[in-house]
Amino acid sequence: MALIFFIGLTPIQARITVSRKDENDRIEVDLRVLWGWIRFRYIIPFIQFRGLLQGTILESKTEDPKQNRTLSKKRKTVKLINGVNGRRKRKKKAGSFAVFSRWLVKTLKSVQCDKFEWKTEIGSKDAAVTAFATGLLWAIKSSLVGWCTAFIRFQHPPLISVSPVYNRDRFVTAGECILKIRLGNAIIAALLLWIRILRVKGGFRSWRTIPSKAS
Repeated sequence: MALIFFIGLTPIQARITVSRKDENDRIEVDLRVLWGWIRFRYIIPFIQFRGLLQGTILESKTEDPKQNRTLSKKRKTVKLINGVNGRRKRKKKAGSFAVFSRWLVKTLKSVQCDKFEWKTEIGSKDAAVTAFATGLLWAIKSSLVGWCTAFIRFQHPPLISVSPVYNRDRFVTAGECILKIRLGNAIIAALLLWIRILRVKGGFRSWRTIPSKAS
């Protein structure tokens, strides 16, 4: 019993890195459990937005860093609007989203952030456009970080920056975030999510709020 309690107190660490330069996108999630004895790396090296109706193409792969091998590869199209029946389906699934939102807020209160950095360079050939985009991006970043600090415990102040680049088109962004949650809290959160899914009308079918098509 003491061993189970001790394991429940061990942290799960997720290191998330996001970068975009020109047309190159990359999202990487490095997950460590039991002090790194169990590790997984989830990578999305390709993102292509084709429009609201066509959706966004995501290519992803899951790796085992300890054995240096790829566990799976996927190519998926994610759609926010799914044809003519999109409005009816979104209304039907609104209850599922509300349940997920309440669960997410409650779970985030158990999460600790050890590092948060987000740097962006943005520019245009038009100086007025550059100044407007810089201010808008600052507002978006500040609002997002403010929302996160209301629920997540930050060990250090978040570091965010937006650097204007004049006289040329440029958009480069890179961010790194290290999150921790105790294994016991993560298991409890997963069980609560499972129970809430079962309570929603339609169960798992109604829970699939984002229509997608794997290829």
